[in-house]
Amino acid sequence: MSTNAIQKESPLADFMQRKGAAQQAAQAGVVLRERAFLGHINLRGDSADAAWAGAVERILGAALPVRANTTATAGERVIHWLGPDEWLIICPADEQAGLFDALIALRAEHHMAATLVGGGQTVIRLSGERLREVFAKGCTLDFHPRAFRPGDCAQSTLGKAPALFRLCDDGAFELVIRRSFADYIGLWLADAAHEFGLRVER
Repeated sequence: MSTNAIQKESPLADFMQRKGAAQQAAQAGVVLRERAFLGHINLRGDSADAAWAGAVERILGAALPVRANTTATAGERVIHWLGPDEWLIICPADEQAGLFDALIALRAEHHMAATLVGGGQTVIRLSGERLREVFAKGCTLDFHPRAFRPGDCAQSTLGKAPALFRLCDDGAFELVIRRSFADYIGLWLADAAHEFGLRVER
């Protein structure tokens, strides 16, 4: 029996190998970095159930956002509004198990569901002065600063792939994408940003 440890491979590993070393423009208009192996928890429940919402807030450290297309944060945890009764929690990998177990325990008294979905998703962090121009080539969302503010999130498509967009406080965007579309989105971004320069960071 082999004693070699199983090595994780990020969803963007192939893209990084092909593009990471080749595209390091110092003055790149777009900068890409994958935030691989974070914790991803999908949460469903009734935010009008004050007892449940309060219990969730105590577990996560922040109240569930109830306004459409907004987020809430607690340290490195980000809670994305996906629908009136659905949220996506992104957290550090070492916090996922504890948060998930605590949320699942609420099922004993509340009608709710929590599901680990990190195996099928990853997060891409994008920044740069020309990023909104790149987005405009393949997404119909309005990313003008008056329309899309820090803390906002929205589900749409980039190219032909579904993605969840979030604008961070520092002006960077984070995209939650499906593992099966990761390579496609990486290549689409490289092509769309070609005229501006793309820098891939590890």
